[in-house]
Amino acid sequence: MRWACAVAGIAMIVSGCSCPPPPPGTDCTDTTISFETPTADQTVESPFDVSISAKSANGNAFAFDSATLSVGGTTFTATVTGSRATFTGVTAAAGAQTLTATIAQGSCSKSSSPQAITVRDACSTPRVNVVSFPQDVMPLGVLNRTELPPGTNLQVKVDASCVAGVQVRIKRGTTEVSPLTAFTNGTVTITLPTLPDSDNARYDLFAELVRGTTVVNTAASNPQASASIQVSRALPSCAVSTMGTFGLAADADSVTPGFQMRVTGTMSPTSSGTLGVNGQPAAMVVPSMTGDVSSDFTLPTSGTTTYTATLTCVDGSGNTNIATGSFVLDFDPPTVAIVSPVTVDGGAIAIATQSPLVVQVATNAEDGALAQIFRDGVAVGMGTVANGMATLNVPFGLDGTYTISVHVKDLAGNETIVTFTVTATLSGC
Repeated sequence: MRWACAVAGIAMIVSGCSCPPPPPGTDCTDTTISFETPTADQTVESPFDVSISAKSANGNAFAFDSATLSVGGTTFTATVTGSRATFTGVTAAAGAQTLTATIAQGSCSKSSSPQAITVRDACSTPRVNVVSFPQDVMPLGVLNRTELPPGTNLQVKVDASCVAGVQVRIKRGTTEVSPLTAFTNGTVTITLPTLPDSDNARYDLFAELVRGTTVVNTAASNPQASASIQVSRALPSCAVSTMGTFGLAADADSVTPGFQMRVTGTMSPTSSGTLGVNGQPAAMVVPSMTGDVSSDFTLPTSGTTTYTATLTCVDGSGNTNIATGSFVLDFDPPTVAIVSPVTVDGGAIAIATQSPLVVQVATNAEDGALAQIFRDGVAVGMGTVANGMATLNVPFGLDGTYTISVHVKDLAGNETIVTFTVTATLSGC
């Protein structure tokens, strides 16, 4: 270009004019291009980044529009910022390589001096990058019963690099817990045929890489090949304690309006959960140190009703166990009928000619229910119900007319009272 301008300049001088200088910043012929990274003779792993800068002959930064890099017969394009450019993700075959950078500004271009580097094969050493457990979705490092149902084996995912011709096996300590398995695109998921061997255990595992018969990684050289998982899929303990038949006497809180039925249960002290009764909102429960839980429920006080209590127990790993139990609330008073003595003419007055008078009572109260007999309001005898009957004795000391009351209380605490009159005529006895 300068030679062309000089030749043209002779003609211009002859004609009385001179050659104009090139526009500022467009002449890159005197520019010096330097490699900032990598430096000369540096060893790098492929892929690598390359940075260059350009300066004018006077040492000032020279801004350019674009830049390319040639290495091993491949050309890469840079990201340019002013007088600097960066080539990202440059790849080259292992061994000695030469870098040549070329900048362009307008119609002017300039190439750097070649720079020698050495490219090291990044895949010379196989290594595990990550060991993970795909069943641990959260991941929290714990597999519960939902994530790892009973009968399901543990899975291990291994991501590795430089594993051409390399297989992997999983070890627990010195025990091999999987066969050798090949990678696909550097990844493999292995199902362990013997693990877990417990519903509650910790597994410290190592992904061992093998080429042929040679192990090519260790825990020390490849710490990323070690990983741990906790299996916790045993159901938490859970039981409803309240069972049987109850009545008014079971009111757990006489101060609170309505009948308060206290339902109890047990769970693991480290669990939490809810306790509910059909027809009532479930209550949150937290166990005591001994695992006891309870909650009061306001329930109707009429008729005889069977209720189902449901206790839901959730442990710290998210395993859920549900226990149920049933109980009966009985607010129906028992039926009571006087079988003997038979009242005179079907009326309400019975005749007693001897003492004690034997009173037989028929009732639907349960076996073991309490029966009492009162004479003029004073308890004078008691017995228990057996096979729907109770036999009671009323003593008399003098002739006269007496009010006799029979009280039958069932096991739920419901009571029925039947009253009749007895005329005692003991004279002559």
